[in-house]
Amino acid sequence: MSVAGKITPFATLPDGTGVGRITLRGGGLRMHLLTHGARVQDLRLDGVDHPLVIGADTLAP
Repeated sequence: MSVAGKITPFATLPDGTGVGRITLRGGGLRMHLLTHGARVQDLRLDGVDHPLVIGADTLAP
């Protein structure tokens, strides 16, 4: 199985620290992982219309 990934900017914390979003793909799954606390933002399975985890589009509580 092959896994491909990339990191893109996601947000900036109040102290100026950047938060990245890592996208990993492999085996029919796609995961978005935030570098702030290693949060799983989104997990999708090919062919399933809804996410497999509850995530958020922002860092706000």
